[in-house]
Amino acid sequence: MEVVNYSRSKSKSFSVSQNFIYGIDGEIKKCISCLEDSTILYIAGSNFVLYNKEKQTQTFIPIYSYTYYFDFVNEGFTPKDEALLTSILQDNTKYVINIMEVCYPYVAVALRTSENIPLIEVFDVNNPKKKKILYGNDSSTEFIDVAFSNDKACILAQSGEPDWFLYFWLWNKGKKLSVIKTSNNYGGEILQIAVNNYETSMVIISVIGSSILRVYRYVENTLKLVNQVRTEYRCACHTWVSKSRVIIGTENEKILVYENGEFISIIDHELTLNLSNSSPEQITNPIKINAIVPFSTGFAIGNGSGVISIFEKAEDSQGYYKKNHDEILETSSVTSIAVHVNKKGLLVTLKNRQVYYIQVYVDIEKNIDQGFEYLIQPFHNGSITDMDTCIWKPIIVTCSSDKTIRIWNYQENFVEVVKHYEFDPVCLSLHPNGLFLLVGFHNSIKIMTILHNDLYEHWSANIIGCKQCIFSHGGQFFAIIHGSTIQIYNSWTYNIVWIVRGHSSKIRYIHWSKNDFQLFSSDVEGTICVWNIPDKKKENTLTLPGHQFTSAVFTPNNQYIYITESSGKIWKFDDKGLVCQIPQNIELNNLCISNSGNILIGSTNFGVIRIIYINKDNNQLIYYYDINVHSGKITKLAISNDDNLIFSCGDDGCLAITNLRENSTTIVNSNQKQKSKRYFSEEMLIKKPDLQAKTEIINKLTKKVNVSFF
Repeated sequence: MEVVNYSRSKSKSFSVSQNFIYGIDGEIKKCISCLEDSTILYIAGSNFVLYNKEKQTQTFIPIYSYTYYFDFVNEGFTPKDEALLTSILQDNTKYVINIMEVCYPYVAVALRTSENIPLIEVFDVNNPKKKKILYGNDSSTEFIDVAFSNDKACILAQSGEPDWFLYFWLWNKGKKLSVIKTSNNYGGEILQIAVNNYETSMVIISVIGSSILRVYRYVENTLKLVNQVRTEYRCACHTWVSKSRVIIGTENEKILVYENGEFISIIDHELTLNLSNSSPEQITNPIKINAIVPFSTGFAIGNGSGVISIFEKAEDSQGYYKKNHDEILETSSVTSIAVHVNKKGLLVTLKNRQVYYIQVYVDIEKNIDQGFEYLIQPFHNGSITDMDTCIWKPIIVTCSSDKTIRIWNYQENFVEVVKHYEFDPVCLSLHPNGLFLLVGFHNSIKIMTILHNDLYEHWSANIIGCKQCIFSHGGQFFAIIHGSTIQIYNSWTYNIVWIVRGHSSKIRYIHWSKNDFQLFSSDVEGTICVWNIPDKKKENTLTLPGHQFTSAVFTPNNQYIYITESSGKIWKFDDKGLVCQIPQNIELNNLCISNSGNILIGSTNFGVIRIIYINKDNNQLIYYYDINVHSGKITKLAISNDDNLIFSCGDDGCLAITNLRENSTTIVNSNQKQKSKRYFSEEMLIKKPDLQAKTEIINKLTKKVNVSFF
């Protein structure tokens, strides 16, 4: 057995870049912001995403990278501390992001490391490789909120329990200006901070707790408390709407208005709901106000029931507020709201990871509702458990723990079908022609016909516990794991061709060879087998006790099999046995191979895709390149038929598309889109009753037109 040399790629054998990602990290506070008129910043996977709404394109800023330079702003840091924190910030497994604050062109994110060290990272979106790192010297494990001053020169950050310190940094100069404790001695919780951006002569910041509002002013080189107000209501969020006025949202649908620290008004937030579209909880239970943002003529609030309410100044001497209208998005809780820079719209994120764009300017007298739309597309709300693509159509099919199957058109950038089910789909496989879908549930396996806007079930079998199902490359067979056996079916007659027996324990993984003559299988006890399909016999078997093989691929010429092991190795086999091992410094859980056979692609449990270039001229020399794509475990990998796109999905609920180019191949020219349109099939299926109904409507309308013409 040989061990192949292995090194990080500095060659020009291939190039990799991110293309598009569907999804958002909705767990992060203030996770979306608008930078320019058509550029929106949010976090998805392991990247800051800059989305151009007009062009429907994305650019990416990696959250972590070994190429970043970190400037630590803290007089107490030693070189050893800085070296430790640098290694932490270059590794996504060692920290999480709590909150994001944007003041273009600067972005601040609050981090919590695996050692519970709270940090704030600040960078310029135009130069993201150089970052300032701010650190508080208290015993808190996280920052709960971050805000820029109105001149962008300073950052204020509120630490969490037990200390509850408010820090004030002149961040670009690396100077801490002031620190003050914002909670009382009884440990009252602090929820949020807000900077008064209407006051330009000084820095004024407000802090709310569960039943208190405190206002601080930076004077004489320190933060000083200038006002304190207690309320009988439980506060949830707040914002400034003028130099002297603060609006507070509460947990029981009340909106409190304060002027110069004095209570002046209360607004009962009574929802104008369409009862037919509302749940009983929406109608009967008090609903917490989760987010509130000001705009030029009023403010908007979002509640725990997925409703956005728009308030505008009333035309009276007091200048109080009148509700313009409500927008009922979904029953999921609103997590953040940002004002679009065009001042005409809002960006809203929900707990179920959906993002909406809402028009806010409507005619109060006419009460014209301008409506809302998905910012990009409806995303998954949960881990994506399986994924597949096909040759004939530019589509990707995914299934998720949110009990949906979605069909994504990656060429036109939209979701063609969203199908909801009562139970979670466990696995799926897409037929090469893109017209049929094989789906495994916990208690059954189903064949679906893909219609123009729906999935139609036309065959099923009661198979309990199916963990993987897969069409053959030609589409004439499909194989299903059933315990320690494999059932192979004819795709057209649905008859069982062969029940494969030979494993003594549960089968973990199966994979077809490129010519569909062979089938690979591995079980949980370390046994791997290769089965000859035409002859219905076992060709090869090998048992390595204690080894867990997680994935495998045949080379395009079917000469070799590459197999990944949970310990991190890649094993290369031929029909005679083990050829060599490719050592790994990370664990790979999925594997796919390019159709050229030059590139292996693996994925990890922490969001990294590894591209491995196999030098055919010198099999002893293999290069690799890592790219951070997801924020958690990658559950499935696939590659397009032309080897130009890598598809990946993960536990973070994101579907990502990555560009891959082998530099030895011809560069795709600008006419690629026209060529791909000719290459991909444009046919779709429709049920006969639907077609008859549409034909009948067309005929009736045609007759009416002809009658009116004559």
